[in-house]
Amino acid sequence: FDMLSVRTEAFGICKVADIPTIASDPSDVKINATTKAGSSTEINVTGTNLTTDIAAVLTGADKDLFTLSATKLTKGDSGLVDSKLTISYKPTTIGDHSAILTLSADGATSIVVDLSGICK
Repeated sequence: FDMLSVRTEAFGICKVADIPTIASDPSDVKINATTKAGSSTEINVTGTNLTTDIAAVLTGADKDLFTLSATKLTKGDSGLVDSKLTISYKPTTIGDHSAILTLSADGATSIVVDLSGICK
């Protein structure tokens, strides 16, 4: 009679880390204004599974005509962001103007929001 040997191995379950994401609604912004009054609008910015805050950066030829209510959207302890970001457009000349808003955080795919302003 031979002894039976039983071998067991523990296999760990590997969970893929939740991927950080950023979203904006809407994904493009059009603002109409006059040179004296200017105008503004809000977008909703959300983030999930974030390890860093969301940075909001303006670039483009007419970036100086646009301003943001914040350049950093703070994540909560659970890695979530659910914020409104105000974009203001204050043209100095009549015409069409544009800029790009980039929303980024470590590990997340950056979101690009096209901004356009029309001053009549």
